[in-house]
Amino acid sequence: MSEKGYEKSCRNEYTDIRLITLKRKNVGRHDGSAEENVLQAKGKQSFFATDYFDVMSVEKKQLSDDFTEIMGVCQAEETGNDEISVQSFVLYSGSWRSLTENPFDVSEASKSMNPFLSIIQIHITPEILRGLELPERKTIDIFLNDLDEILTEYYNRLEGKTDFTYGIYQLLSAGDFAVVIRSGQARTAFDVSTLIRKRSVEIEPENFRLVLYKTYTIFTIDGCIINVSPAAEIARGQFVIRGSYSNLYWSEKGAIETKLKETGWNISEVYGLNGRYDFSVRMDVNEFRELFPYLKHYKFPEKENEKLQKRGKSSDKTEYLCWLMENDYVSYLNERYLLDAEEIRDNGKSALSGIIINRSENKPFLDEIIYKKYQKLFRKYKKIHQEIIGIKGYRKSLHYYIGLLGKLLSLCQTINILSDTRIFAMVLLEQLDIILDSVNIYIQLLHEKEESDILDLLDEYLRVSVYTLDCYANYIRNNNLQTVQTPNYNIETKVSMEKILIGYSEFLNQFISFYLNSRRQGDGEEYMNEYLPIVVPDLQAKEVSVEVMFQEGNGSDWKYEEAVRKKAGNRGRKYLLVITTPTLYDLNCTVNLSASLFHEIAHQFRYESRKRRNDTLLKYIIKRVCGQIVESVLMECDKRMEYSSCTGLRECFRDSLKDNILKGFFGGEDALQYDFDQNPLNSFLAALKSTVWTILRENNIKAQIDKIFHRLIIKINEYIDESSAGAEALAILNLSKDTWMEELLKGEQPDKKRLGELENQIVNSAFAAVYYYSDNCPEKNADRNSVNNFIQEIHHWDTAAYDSVIDEPLMTAFSLFADWIYSYDIDDICLGPDTGKNKALSDTYSDLCDCWDKKIRASSSDEGLDLHFAWTEYGRYLGIDWRHEENQNTFVKTVLENMEKIAEDVSKDIERAVLYYREETADIFMNVVLDLSVFGYLNLLAENLPNNGDVLKKYEERIIYVLCILYCEKNGEIKTDTLWDVCGEVMKKVCADLEMVLVRYKPDQEITEKLFPLLHDEKTCIWTLGSAGSLDNLESIIRILSEWKTQNEYISDILQRYLMISKMLRMIYINGDDYINSLNTYGELKEDFVIGKMSIKDFKNKMADSANKAQIQMIEQYCRSLKGMLEEPYIGRRKEKMSEFNADSIEFFLTMYYVNKINRAQGFEEEECENQYN
Repeated sequence: MSEKGYEKSCRNEYTDIRLITLKRKNVGRHDGSAEENVLQAKGKQSFFATDYFDVMSVEKKQLSDDFTEIMGVCQAEETGNDEISVQSFVLYSGSWRSLTENPFDVSEASKSMNPFLSIIQIHITPEILRGLELPERKTIDIFLNDLDEILTEYYNRLEGKTDFTYGIYQLLSAGDFAVVIRSGQARTAFDVSTLIRKRSVEIEPENFRLVLYKTYTIFTIDGCIINVSPAAEIARGQFVIRGSYSNLYWSEKGAIETKLKETGWNISEVYGLNGRYDFSVRMDVNEFRELFPYLKHYKFPEKENEKLQKRGKSSDKTEYLCWLMENDYVSYLNERYLLDAEEIRDNGKSALSGIIINRSENKPFLDEIIYKKYQKLFRKYKKIHQEIIGIKGYRKSLHYYIGLLGKLLSLCQTINILSDTRIFAMVLLEQLDIILDSVNIYIQLLHEKEESDILDLLDEYLRVSVYTLDCYANYIRNNNLQTVQTPNYNIETKVSMEKILIGYSEFLNQFISFYLNSRRQGDGEEYMNEYLPIVVPDLQAKEVSVEVMFQEGNGSDWKYEEAVRKKAGNRGRKYLLVITTPTLYDLNCTVNLSASLFHEIAHQFRYESRKRRNDTLLKYIIKRVCGQIVESVLMECDKRMEYSSCTGLRECFRDSLKDNILKGFFGGEDALQYDFDQNPLNSFLAALKSTVWTILRENNIKAQIDKIFHRLIIKINEYIDESSAGAEALAILNLSKDTWMEELLKGEQPDKKRLGELENQIVNSAFAAVYYYSDNCPEKNADRNSVNNFIQEIHHWDTAAYDSVIDEPLMTAFSLFADWIYSYDIDDICLGPDTGKNKALSDTYSDLCDCWDKKIRASSSDEGLDLHFAWTEYGRYLGIDWRHEENQNTFVKTVLENMEKIAEDVSKDIERAVLYYREETADIFMNVVLDLSVFGYLNLLAENLPNNGDVLKKYEERIIYVLCILYCEKNGEIKTDTLWDVCGEVMKKVCADLEMVLVRYKPDQEITEKLFPLLHDEKTCIWTLGSAGSLDNLESIIRILSEWKTQNEYISDILQRYLMISKMLRMIYINGDDYINSLNTYGELKEDFVIGKMSIKDFKNKMADSANKAQIQMIEQYCRSLKGMLEEPYIGRRKEKMSEFNADSIEFFLTMYYVNKINRAQGFEEEECENQYN
């Protein structure tokens, strides 16, 4: 076995994982069922807990379990009826560090002699992390070694070593480490925690010490009767019992006073309390030993209404407490153990750690640096807050959100006060800094352009940012030393997800930074965006998604925005990247989520320059649009030509139209020139849609007018209700618009006075519409005459008079509309035909005539009369069979009409095409980075895509394009046979696995008899052209898997997975050839995909060679582990693979967590904010 393999084997052999659950019980309610009895829970150890919680259960987990189970995230976790609140955490030991046996797994005899089990939670102080000078991967080891040294020294000094067992763990939830101790004396855990708290490092030359750790101890007692004999402990230790009287107690208070007089009990040591509890009693250890069985029985009776046998003579305090419990006079009881203040003896050296901390003289402490950073950000916030308040137009929600952002900023200082959460204040400050800079950029854009869209986006982005940061802060501020003994009411899990969230975030941060740096070095692009990722679960989300806050390119003028961002320097190109997972269950499905994240973040990457990417998309979109124009033009002729579609003519028509449009509007395919070629994708898409719309519409001014009216109507439609007056106003507005358009486009110099009257009518009608549709309008049902009078009387309205009535978004949309109507220049209107478009169509007509003539002259009888007849008919229909001016004019008019006809639908098609392009390039990125095979890719899709109805239709282009580019393309050529070969290999794996399911799990004989022959039929896995048998076999397998029902969830999951893969393979078999032809048709798209594949492979090689970057090496290794899981069929070594993957994942996320903490602790110096905010 290799050294690496040996390490893995040892690690798994000694791995110990425990899910710890603390529960507080409703002691006044028991149903008596064995299932609800926590102390008897099957497969769990349970301990009587002191302090707030009543019981601590310990469940051993295996590395082969799903990670969701390890982290206590269950899809249908049940809570006992008598459980009030719960708190959980996970202990993990990758290799056993102890000189004793495991304290959780001792013998019954040892339990009796050593009933006290304590868990000491340990937090590394942030000042220590700030001064570390070690690679992050070694961080965990040096502290584990230090704790090991403390425990070993303590153990070696013990006289009675059989009274003490211990284990050292890491925490997968909040905190850093835990020491679990089982002992015969209650004070042992206190002695050990004291030694840990005294541990420090000496700082030279300043000659002072820094404390290494903070601790919190959970003290529990095993279920057996306490066997306490040492007199010293009885003399020194005490228990405090605190309790709350029940309502029954207070209702029977008079009778209780009488009873107490009759018994003569001396309860002078029962003290009253303010706060959560009503009384407090101190008991020595011996008294508590007497009380314990009754206390335990009262909280956790094994049988309903069971009574313990009559107790012997006890102290008055014990008698009184037992009587209260027997009569249900207490609702809650809480126990604590008190120790004297005796100092732990040591030689002085044991308190000093060998960990080396680098700290320069007079270097400020971390809390001071955070406070200064907070002050600077607060000054920035105050300035931006004033800018928000001063924005024209009242936005109540915007003011509210900026106020909440200020509260989040103040929260950072609260977190800074607590040392165990201090570093997270730095994380939040970094996130808030980026948000404030982003808000400032949007405010500048708003001031310059006064666009309602920017204002809407500012409002929405600020809302999402506040919500995201608040969710993130909740996960870190609510899980610390102050909250260990408080309930966790999260409905998904009671385990803190702090380490997992931060681990994911830092993993993405490292990966994104490395990718962008490699692009910057390789392509020489200096101005590249930077992203700070933050992973947050959100039940409102439907799927894993990534959103850039305050994204660039959302304004109408990218060049101005680019100048603003460049002027801001680095602050203008930093963005908060919010990664949302629907549930905590999804967050802990580490295989699928980790792989999916590579797809999601790829949306923010480019593997080529913006210019090249935009040129590719422009040519691709124009060709798609031209294809739609051609299909629309030929639709009538197609109805008559049932036997031939004349593909060659169609291609000639489309390609010629595309070339001529590119030449007429964009400078030509070989030298494209347009003013949005450097725009970000969203800005490019908006500009391209607008340009295509203008090209397709009959006249430029008509397109502009339609666009401005369309924008106003969309906003009004958001408020559509039962307002009859609003409907009248809209009808008048549309009529006025049509009259105005006729005047503008009648082909002669328009009457400017008449135009002015119509413009007033239009603006007045628009104002009436927004007025009547506003929520607070008192005249929603005004009649037609009233509406007409309102429109006629508004000549010089005062908008301020309507501020209290008209909703602010409607008023903003109206103002933009009115500004455009009153500011357009009549001299800029193209009143005649669009000469550029006409020339493009005339040139296309000429090209088609040449194409038709050449085809007819070259045609022979060998091609068939049908084809010759088809060309003749289509030629006659288009007028290209006789080159003539009249035919040309008819052709141009026909194409123009069809361009107008398809214009409404083209915008959505362009959006869909770009969306598919983004999804396909993201899948290519994910597959190359993970080095997935075809099976691995389809396996991942089978897990993540919904399996209902014809949903695959939505994804077929994406799936087949990616398969063709990654696994079938060679030297620019893609063959159908190659696609079928790679898919056949996938089917072989599916068949082999399904056969193992049949052998191992023996379903109904009928299923076996149907399925077994199909799995061995070579036609199932070897696809040949025109072979109906392959498709028939696939259909049969799909049908059998759909009908196969089983109660075994594991087998059901396998069947569903392979059912989905089989459906995808059927889809590929039926449609693969068409999509290969499509890729060849859109050659520019295929070329772009191939360039992307090669570029990402080059990046992948850089990852593998990044010897000087430990974190990237870890990510590369983690990618290999992900690949191993996705490539592994479900039957066979999957459990073994899961163990290896979970071990790798835990180490990976813990390392990324500490990379994050150390980087924040060490990288947050006293940098200056922008001067304008100081």
